[in-house]
Amino acid sequence: MEKENDFPGTQRERQPRVFYVSGFFAQCCVVAVCVMIGLWMGLYSSEPGLGWTNLTHRSHLHPFLMVLAVVFCSTEAILIYRMLRSVSKPIVKGLHVFLHTVTLALVATGLSAMIEFKNGVKFPHLYSAHSWFGLIVVFLYVSQYVVGIVFFLLPTASENTRQAMLPFHKFFGLCAYFFALITICIGIFDFLESFVGASVYPNLGTQARLGNACCLILLILGGIVMHMMTRSAYARPNGSENPFEPEPL
Repeated sequence: MEKENDFPGTQRERQPRVFYVSGFFAQCCVVAVCVMIGLWMGLYSSEPGLGWTNLTHRSHLHPFLMVLAVVFCSTEAILIYRMLRSVSKPIVKGLHVFLHTVTLALVATGLSAMIEFKNGVKFPHLYSAHSWFGLIVVFLYVSQYVVGIVFFLLPTASENTRQAMLPFHKFFGLCAYFFALITICIGIFDFLESFVGASVYPNLGTQARLGNACCLILLILGGIVMHMMTRSAYARPNGSENPFEPEPL
């Protein structure tokens, strides 16, 4: 664990009030989107339910699992380096890898659910911007995961190599995250238009309000995460006992 003298400055300087406010609102956004997408797919869709046996319920698993993966697991994996400042870096890094591993498992399951649904109803694959954006996000995310394991988790790379790779790992990790948020927003509109029907979109009521609210909150969440991850004042200070952590995140 980092000792108190590892953190220069006062408690207020180390963790400004806006830091706590930003973290609180980020968690509120995460919970709100996950709850709303669950309510939408499970209770308020035209054929509500989540499951694998019914084709429509299987299609509902795709947005639900993708939101859990990106909005919950990926957001927490990113912010964990900021929020758990007093926890030792080996533990934080282990949680970071674990959450990203769960993210990939949920993404794989969500993709499988949609592929099987489209095969079952003879719906074309890769026809929309959402599909293409999704492919780019998955490629970036898997690449980031492999790079993180090889260069930062395993003691195989030199310190100089880790120092050189870390800025790229941070940048492309945030790119993958923000692209994923955009892809979810596009997917929400695609779901409303393609699966519910453009002709009845103005009369969707609760479904349209939930979908639009999710998109709005996702934009707010993205802004908060950008704020927290680009402010150097919020970075973890030096002094880690972890030999494989080249610099604070």
